[in-house]
Amino acid sequence: SYGFNRSMKKFFRTIENDFPELVDLENPDSVEEDKRTSLRIAREDHDFDEERFLGDLFGADEDPIYHGALAYRPGYVESQISSDGKPIFDEFKDNEKEQLLSLPNKE
Repeated sequence: SYGFNRSMKKFFRTIENDFPELVDLENPDSVEEDKRTSLRIAREDHDFDEERFLGDLFGADEDPIYHGALAYRPGYVESQISSDGKPIFDEFKDNEKEQLLSLPNKE
């Protein structure tokens, strides 16, 4: 089992063929839960490209894509900023609070 509150089982079986880029671990349902983390970390270590990281760190000033990404503001962010530039935080509605309270506790 995996996911929020360990409530998911056999989820990846349905999507790993259609969306392989979402599943880093081959056959996640067949891997023991305590081994998933170490396998994930090993893959991250293997895939990490130190030169790319350093290029992003020291070459960002010359990278127009980097500056464009920093300047980008999605519509939902703009709609949640007041006229004085401060963020607007919505409160949870009563039914949303009830839904959150009804979630089972992790044991």
